[in-house]
Amino acid sequence: LQAIADAHGLKLLYDSAHAFGVTYKGRGIAEYGDASMFSFHATKVFNTIEGGAVTCKDPALYHSLYQLKNFGIADAEHVNAVGANSKMNEVQAAMGLCNLRHLDESLASRKAALERYLDHLTGVPGVKVLLRREEDAFARACRAVAQTLRRLAPPLDPRAPVLVIGLGNRAVTPDALGPLCCQNVLATRHLVERSPAQFRAFRPVAVLAPGVLGTTGVETGEIVAGVIAHVRPALVLAVDALAARRLSRLMRTLQLTDTGIVPGSGVGNARTALTGQALGVPVLALGVPTVVDGATLAADIARQSGASCEALDDLRTPVLVTTRDVDQQVADAARVIGYGVNLFLHPGLDIADIDLFLS
Repeated sequence: LQAIADAHGLKLLYDSAHAFGVTYKGRGIAEYGDASMFSFHATKVFNTIEGGAVTCKDPALYHSLYQLKNFGIADAEHVNAVGANSKMNEVQAAMGLCNLRHLDESLASRKAALERYLDHLTGVPGVKVLLRREEDAFARACRAVAQTLRRLAPPLDPRAPVLVIGLGNRAVTPDALGPLCCQNVLATRHLVERSPAQFRAFRPVAVLAPGVLGTTGVETGEIVAGVIAHVRPALVLAVDALAARRLSRLMRTLQLTDTGIVPGSGVGNARTALTGQALGVPVLALGVPTVVDGATLAADIARQSGASCEALDDLRTPVLVTTRDVDQQVADAARVIGYGVNLFLHPGLDIADIDLFLS
């Protein structure tokens, strides 16, 4: 949302009525956007019986809002605007101070209630429980990726260059995992080479999204081989979208291997292998299954149900099946992989540092 607002010169206002005390990526929810509105009604987790608050970063906006809540009065002699009597009274303030003391307890109570609902409603026919992310899930997932890469990777000199390759077609959402991942990886090779003193804490990293044969006219393997000959990396990390064997695995697993990858092989369009033997450089591959082959799905349904119908026959034609919200899921997976790669390649950084460098 912030990127869209910035691109069009718009202000971004958040309805944070129920979000008092909420954090996102380690930052208070009110730190995002130009302004956030909180409700302090008696039904909210923090309340003053009635009322609310607006938070903002712009001092000019703050002063304007401050005047508007008090009849537009600027000082003892000036009224700058038509305002309202929106001041909190003493009883409301006292109630708010009392409730602040019990905020942590209230949040814990509501979280326990949520857990009870989830425990008892999960699996009930006709009831769909919304998936939720556990606290600090993103940071823990990124660290897990980094730790696994450390176990798979050969010993590396801290100054040795590494090449990160994002395989796939950026224009096809289920196949865009690799290119989107590249947008979340810090490219530092040029910085280290040009300003070694300032960037001595960083490993030289080159990032490449080579596209696909149909749009470039060049085999991915040929492009990668040419870049390797120039960059001379000590390690190659290849990220690609995969084909799953079962629907239950779509967007649910992250596969890592130290044997490389054959792009396109999961959908019957195998290209040049990107392996240590083919490239002369150790290759670690990372992938997330984003599609299931229709024929595979039809065969599984027919075998398990014993049924045969025209709809199953249609699935046996060349068709790939993915999730309804694959665009958001691919973007989320690409970000986890990209940040995990950054933590692996630059051990001195944390999530907040990466946020800053990529912003």
